[in-house]
Amino acid sequence: RYKSYMNNVVTGNLKEAQRGGVPGTYPLVRSFVNIRVPQGLAGLEDGMVDDQPVWALIYYCLRCGDIKAALHCVHRASPQVKEFSTILQDIEKSPDLKLNPQAEAFLQRQYRQQIKHMTDPYKRAVYSVISACDIEYDHPEVAKAADDYLWFKLWQIREEPLLPLGEPHSGEKLTYTHLQSLILEEYGESHYNAQEKPLVYYQVLFLTGQFEAALEFLFRVDKFRVHAVHMAMAMHQQNLLALPTAFDASLC
Repeated sequence: RYKSYMNNVVTGNLKEAQRGGVPGTYPLVRSFVNIRVPQGLAGLEDGMVDDQPVWALIYYCLRCGDIKAALHCVHRASPQVKEFSTILQDIEKSPDLKLNPQAEAFLQRQYRQQIKHMTDPYKRAVYSVISACDIEYDHPEVAKAADDYLWFKLWQIREEPLLPLGEPHSGEKLTYTHLQSLILEEYGESHYNAQEKPLVYYQVLFLTGQFEAALEFLFRVDKFRVHAVHMAMAMHQQNLLALPTAFDASLC
């Protein structure tokens, strides 16, 4: 989906994008960065690749879900960036696109000790999303839209093993349940300007598996009420809804 969005942005700004006729994710990302990242933006680190800031290229390749394109960029970068290729190769080989615990712990230490204090927002974002650390920071310089935030947080999710009853969980990991609670209870409708942009809030709830809350909200919007009913019927048929025992009880 984000790749389609990038393509629309580039198509609408062909002169500025300077894409050329080469197909593929990397040329698309390079053109997108040429539009979105201002020339001479202060704080960017580790040099350029094809006249574009290297960490911005890596970030947007990952944002498209294309690890190979990110590796292509890393292999053409300066020596200090090329060391990152091992990390990306490990992620590419992983069935769930996650680092092994040892490599992840190493990156987390590196982030806390060095990367977090650097000035390049794209470098900080790449390390944070891959190592699932600094979960309280939303990287607003990079993740500017609701779907950016959602992509970021979904990649940072790490489910903790089941612990004995009464034993506390670590607060350093973002779990799926925690993310759901953040969106529904801590942020809520006002944060997402749900009255003006109801589909954005509905989408965020739906994509985090909060189907009942998403449908209940959509049903309260007059122009989408009939759609909420139809979707609820279809999802009920697929056994996707947790229904209350009493028909007049709340869905969420």
